[in-house]
Amino acid sequence: MTETQASPSPTPAPEDQPIRLRMLRTESRFRNETRTLRRWERDRYSSLLWNMVQMDWGPKYSITDLVGPREDQPLDFGDEDPLQASVDHYRRRGGAELIRVLQFFSAYLLQQARREVSFRKQLFLLFKAAELLRQMVQFSPQSVNAEAETLVYGIFGDLGEQRPERYGHYLEAEHQIYPIMRRLQTLPNDHRLRLQMADQMRRQTSLFDAFVQYQYLIRRLPSVAQTADTARGRVFLRMAEVFEELAEHAGQNLYDGRKLKNFVARFNRDFGGRHLELTPLEGMRPKEVQATIRSLREGAVHYYLRALVVHGLGPRRLANAVQRLAQNYAALGRHKDALKVLHDAYPYWKRVQPDVDSLEERLAYLELLIAEARRLGKRDVANQGLQDQREWRSTLDDILSRQKNSEARRAQLRAEMEEAEPEFPPR
Repeated sequence: MTETQASPSPTPAPEDQPIRLRMLRTESRFRNETRTLRRWERDRYSSLLWNMVQMDWGPKYSITDLVGPREDQPLDFGDEDPLQASVDHYRRRGGAELIRVLQFFSAYLLQQARREVSFRKQLFLLFKAAELLRQMVQFSPQSVNAEAETLVYGIFGDLGEQRPERYGHYLEAEHQIYPIMRRLQTLPNDHRLRLQMADQMRRQTSLFDAFVQYQYLIRRLPSVAQTADTARGRVFLRMAEVFEELAEHAGQNLYDGRKLKNFVARFNRDFGGRHLELTPLEGMRPKEVQATIRSLREGAVHYYLRALVVHGLGPRRLANAVQRLAQNYAALGRHKDALKVLHDAYPYWKRVQPDVDSLEERLAYLELLIAEARRLGKRDVANQGLQDQREWRSTLDDILSRQKNSEARRAQLRAEMEEAEPEFPPR
């Protein structure tokens, strides 16, 4: 009788090999500090079998709900709902208990990520852990938590060092974020540092985390007259750009909708209201995705309008903000509104000193104005725009020509000086 042997499982391709994850002391402390949470099979959440977990009276949750029981099963962003329901249950109770629950889940996800044999699923667990850790930051006093950011630094450190070609920029940004977070722990009112940290979070594409910090700044910046409040005006511009970036990303390269769905859900939960409510992403059909993208465009419009009230931002920055506002209006099909704001704000450019950069921006502004005027059949506006475009293009060409001639003269002088230098014989 011959014995049948099970065929060995195929070796994953190099790009699907999981990365090695360090165990930081902070993670061990999170695990120890949350052992007193009442849960089903309390001390067995690290078992090879991923057990259902119940804390207090919260919903049951299994890690299998996130990654699926089979390796060939695709990830589905709807599988995050049980975890989100559990976190939301404790969020309503708030305070230290919510922080402990987020500590537990983030440490739990990191532990399970070490067991994953598929990099694709390990990567999802790591980013989900980073999201929960950044929620700890959001709900901590002054929206600062250096311990949580320590684990985020560890996650992006391992990814950036072992897969630098794709995730190196996450680590580069985290090199800036982590020390700022530690400084804000003792200096939470250093608004300049917080703004830098939020900008680096945007660089990581952690758009909601950046928005949380921008929102904190809007609440805490000193109160001044609205039209002169340049600090808030700059923050409003950044908040508008967050919505704009997410809308453009979703319209060009939407992989599975997780980032979009999570951003919308968290925004509606934490900041939504009568002034702005985003359309939830219910599925991946084009109509559903476009409905959510439209609501993001409306969000960008909302914050650009708030920024334009601040005349202290200066004519050039205001004109560029109007152009971005008009682009969002056009994407929403509101072409009359786009043309109106472009036409009304065009005098801003008369107060801008012409140089190469500002002239290129002005020509782009005019190109958009002309296109919207033609679309609406406003020939007088389009013709005036074309005339101004020719004049400013001629001015730009003159400046570029003078710069080119100056560079040529400088190069010629350098060459003549080099030829005139005496040559000394060697000793």
